Amino acid sequence: MWSHFVYADLPGHPTIDRQLAVFHEGLAMVERAGLRPRHRHLANSAATLTRPDTHFDLVRPGIAIYGLSPVAGERYGLRPAMTAQARVMLTKRVPASSGVSYGHTYTTQRETTLAVVPVGYADGVPRHASNSGPVQLAGRRRTISGRVCMDQIVLDCGDDPVAPGDVATLFGSGATVSRPPTTGRGGRHDQLRDRDPVRRRPGGARLRRRTVVESTHPAAADRGGRRSPEWSAPRSAWPPP
Repeated sequence: MWSHFVYADLPGHPTIDRQLAVFHEGLAMVERAGLRPRHRHLANSAATLTRPDTHFDLVRPGIAIYGLSPVAGERYGLRPAMTAQARVMLTKRVPASSGVSYGHTYTTQRETTLAVVPVGYADGVPRHASNSGPVQLAGRRRTISGRVCMDQIVLDCGDDPVAPGDVATLFGSGATVSRPPTTGRGGRHDQLRDRDPVRRRPGGARLRRRTVVESTHPAAADRGGRRSPEWSAPRSAWPPP
């Protein structure tokens, strides 16, 4: 027998105690009918962390499994457990006033290096990240330049030394990788520590972003030094501007 909190991510909200009371009433009703539920569960991530009196037989943490706090302003010792990374597949030196991606909504201000990363909205990168989404590459935080395409994004890297095979981090701590990839083309890895640059964007749906990524790419896990295939393999070359 189970139910689900609607406001557990706001500790102290009056609906929490009301829902818990109704759940107890429901349990008493089925027990009077001679039923004995095998499992009783009510607590989602927020209740798991903040209301031990709601744990019953099982708990159902969701976003907390990813190391993300369900309660604004509280960490509970959690660390981001998922990192989304992809390797640069192409770099290109372009002159000033070069339009980038669909509609040329981004134009280079000076001669610069563009880096193409083979992930896009089909992979879970939100389209509203166009010209705003942060990506970590070559030791610096970049902003997606131009529109997010179905399977590619472009980063304006200025004069920084960026090369195909370098690892771009879209979100997560980066702690699952401590060295450059050993499969395919090697590349430098930009390791982040307990930072998720995307999740602080206004309106970001953190859990949706992670589940969309999981639905389109196999997980890359670190178990005893073994890694599964990387999140994204290089695709077709980026067309010239």
